[in-house]
Amino acid sequence: MKVATSARCRYALSSHKAASFEQAKEEAGGVSEWLGLELHRIREERGLSVEDLAEKSGMSVTTIKAVESGTREARGETVANLAKALGLSFDEVWRLQRRRG
Repeated sequence: MKVATSARCRYALSSHKAASFEQAKEEAGGVSEWLGLELHRIREERGLSVEDLAEKSGMSVTTIKAVESGTREARGETVANLAKALGLSFDEVWRLQRRRG
């Protein structure tokens, strides 16, 4: 089921429709998928490409894409690096995670 949910999330992200994005967030099964969607949204709001974020964070494009799509769990150091590169504080990331609940 996680694979199907990830596929729906990726489709919603690629369609760039707010309603689909909101639906994808609702359908996201785990915290990693949901947080990845939020990081993707924030990256796009900041006008950054995946390549820009990779350069700013020191992470690979592959890793960032995997985190955003929910196919890779976003753990502590990964989240910290992405948050810093996006200009987010720890408190802001914490609020993103708590908002889901």
